Amino acid sequence: HVWRNQLTLWEDVILKSPHKPRTFINLAVAYDKNNRPMESIYFLSKAIGINKNDYGSYMTRGTIYYKLGQQTQALKDFNQALAINPNYFLTYLRRALLYKKQNKFKEALADLTKSINLQPDFQYSYTNRGLLWMELGRTDRALKDFQHALKIAPHDFEALVDRGGLYYSLGQYELAIKDLTHAQEVDPTNVMVYKNKANCFLKINKINEALKDLQTVLHLNPTDIEARTMYQNATLLKQ
Repeated sequence: HVWRNQLTLWEDVILKSPHKPRTFINLAVAYDKNNRPMESIYFLSKAIGINKNDYGSYMTRGTIYYKLGQQTQALKDFNQALAINPNYFLTYLRRALLYKKQNKFKEALADLTKSINLQPDFQYSYTNRGLLWMELGRTDRALKDFQHALKIAPHDFEALVDRGGLYYSLGQYELAIKDLTHAQEVDPTNVMVYKNKANCFLKINKINEALKDLQTVLHLNPTDIEARTMYQNATLLKQ
């Protein structure tokens, strides 16, 4: 019974070792994975009560607060984590996402750059900074960051989709199609990629190719109204 799942396992460990913060942290992670954030916050708070210098507990609790939309608590925990350990790249990345949500772009850029400086081979810092550059209209810098992310991880789905979207916005439809095709190979079930690629094909008047991608979408999700409308419109263009 104890070994049935991670929750029962760590609940049992806590009963036997109630003063070890690591057991509370592991149980909190298990609760988070089971979509039970309040229990996760409770046990992370217990871990912090035992060891107030564990920056990882603050960062993890801050991340859960962030997902719950509790930005004030999340920022407080991220700041505390960085006060304890100012050299952990992931905390800067997560605080940057919070700053971006608050439209504090200067602070978000500073944190993303700090994250990259601390861990130069973590592609997600580059993709997130690239997305922020796009929002600021700096497509040149965005492209540079997406290129760097894909140099680190050539098959990263998000980076491929993001760079494809950037190419689309620049009117470079063939390059966008190339990235989106690669993204399809990574995840052949993501309908949005097929629709985005169909839009690229329509821009360069390749109607048959667009119809093929839209047919795939409708095969994957027959109730996709947007794809069905696009398919009907593309069919009219072909006539």
